[in-house]
Amino acid sequence: MHAITPIHVLALMGAAAVTALFVVWLSGLLLSRRTRPSADSSDQGTDAYFLFHDDQLADLDIGTPTSIADPPEGVTQWKKMRETLHAIFPGLPDSLAKLPDDTAARFHAQGAARGMILTATRRGPNTRIQLHSEDIITAWQRLTAITESQGQTGQLGALRDAPNAICTADNTGRAIWQNTAWKALPHSVAQQALEGIAPDELSDTKVQRLKEPGSHRCFELHSTPQPGGQSLYITEVTGLVRAENAQRKFVQTLTKTFANLTTGLAVFDRNQELALFNPALLELTSLPAPFLTARPHVMSFFDGLRDRQVMPEPRSYAKWRAHILEMIKSASDGLYQENWSLPSGLTYRITGRPHPDGAVAFLIEDITDEMSIKRRFRAQLDLRQLVMDEMDDAITVFDSRNLLMFCNQRCADLLGIDPDSSFADLSTADIVKAYADTPLGQADWAEIAEALASDKAGLDHKRVLRGRSGQVAECRVRSLSGGVKMLSVKPLNPVTGRPITAEHA
Repeated sequence: MHAITPIHVLALMGAAAVTALFVVWLSGLLLSRRTRPSADSSDQGTDAYFLFHDDQLADLDIGTPTSIADPPEGVTQWKKMRETLHAIFPGLPDSLAKLPDDTAARFHAQGAARGMILTATRRGPNTRIQLHSEDIITAWQRLTAITESQGQTGQLGALRDAPNAICTADNTGRAIWQNTAWKALPHSVAQQALEGIAPDELSDTKVQRLKEPGSHRCFELHSTPQPGGQSLYITEVTGLVRAENAQRKFVQTLTKTFANLTTGLAVFDRNQELALFNPALLELTSLPAPFLTARPHVMSFFDGLRDRQVMPEPRSYAKWRAHILEMIKSASDGLYQENWSLPSGLTYRITGRPHPDGAVAFLIEDITDEMSIKRRFRAQLDLRQLVMDEMDDAITVFDSRNLLMFCNQRCADLLGIDPDSSFADLSTADIVKAYADTPLGQADWAEIAEALASDKAGLDHKRVLRGRSGQVAECRVRSLSGGVKMLSVKPLNPVTGRPITAEHA
């Protein structure tokens, strides 16, 4: 047996070290082959990995310094991620729980993403998603580029088919891109828009109107500066221009109409400030023009009327303000109307009407002449009625419908009627019947009733009637203008045949 020397010990230790290194290398190689994902490419550095727990993102590795604390938009939940991927990888399930357990499910991309593979492996609540791409860029970068390209394609299609004309041009006025609606524009209009581009113009968006020569068509141009050029947007506004012109003419007509009105007009907006007035308001109220143009409040407006005695002087200022507030409220809710008798002897009619959006309009009208005519007419009627009441004859007047219009006091006393307090209209038959209760009731009223019912023009029928107790009266039926007829009953002395006055009746 040979003795073991230090040299032998060192040799044994070296051989053991080499054996250990070989075992470590071999274990690493086997472990690497065991844990390496199965894919069709040898370059695994471009793949993206997502770990979901019950459809909720738990971890990710997309080849960029992105962590679970700051994931890309749309991948935190499987539902959102599927919305992004389902157009590229058909057949993705609504929920990862629908995948087979412990089985790798592969989905192949279609269209522009052809060549990419999505592998989903579910083990219980956990699902591992692997995106594989054969390109040099990472799978997630390629997928992001494809989805952005699809979005831009959709946006470009929307711009191409937009109803408004759209064009991009450089600063020299040369069209770079235009949509279908721009190509349908009249050539002269498109040329005006392009010729209006100023070189190196850096102003904000401008809006201008364009007209087609020899036509009534109008267009509105919006030009927005872009790097190296401008974006042009054109919309036809022919209908809008016509409506604006019609509105302008209507306002001018209203302005002229208001200017020629003799009625004062004051319109207050929803904030109760004067928004519109006409020249007649200045003449009727004596309010100065600077005061009205300063848009006074409605209370200040009526304060000015009170100071100039253009409204009745109130006994109490507090009650006056309460009255004005009630007047404004009444005008806002419906129709308000009141007559003001002024100390100057004038009479104004104040009318308040509500307007849309909470506005109120007040009309001030001078009705002094109208009131004077009414007073004179009323005085004349009263005088005529007084004269008729002083007559000894009983007078009744019927209209064309044979209804009683009025009678004098002698007739009212004789028949015991009061037409003013009666709700029902009295006819000629009712008056003849009422005479039956008088001393002339036994007389023959047939001819009188027939004459009253007649429509004959120029009628003048007389008849002497004899009643009970020797009462005698002369009855006369005469037709007046407009189908009006008058019946007069004059008492006569049965002996002399002369009229009996009211004092001797």
